[in-house]
Amino acid sequence: MRPTVGRIVHYYLDPERDRTVIADLAEYGMVGGPLAAIITWVAEDRITLCVLTPLPITSGDRKVSSVWTPVVAEPSETPMPGRWMWPPREGAS
Repeated sequence: MRPTVGRIVHYYLDPERDRTVIADLAEYGMVGGPLAAIITWVAEDRITLCVLTPLPITSGDRKVSSVWTPVVAEPSETPMPGRWMWPPREGAS
């Protein structure tokens, strides 16, 4: 599949780059698994994502939005930190 603006993908958090988000989610027992992200820009070898979280994220000492952007990420065929991949299709064989 070819990435296009507006498509939803899975983004896997990077323990180094996304540590604040990981800490916020861990506070509520939400550890592991991908986050939903929307493709907001496409280049030849990279895309920019708007990543959605189920909780507000921290900015300094206050909680802000549950959306953060941009995340420039490369694709992956398997789950890898800091990378995105297409969500699995339900019922696909």
